Amino acid sequence: MLTGKLPEYYMNNISIEKGYTTRWADLTLKCSVNNLFDEEYLSVLSRPMPGINFEIFLGITPKWGRD
Repeated sequence: MLTGKLPEYYMNNISIEKGYTTRWADLTLKCSVNNLFDEEYLSVLSRPMPGINFEIFLGITPKWGRD
């Protein structure tokens, strides 16, 4: 049986999203910064988690046959 306690931490993320519309599709662009303040933390005992990291998403919703 494993015992132990994970230390407390505060996670800070931020994101910005923008939508665009064209004749053929709706587009969404989203940029995220995870662990904004580069907090050192554990969410699984004895396994360090990633520091500051970035994500970029592009969503495309085609307008099949819609006018």
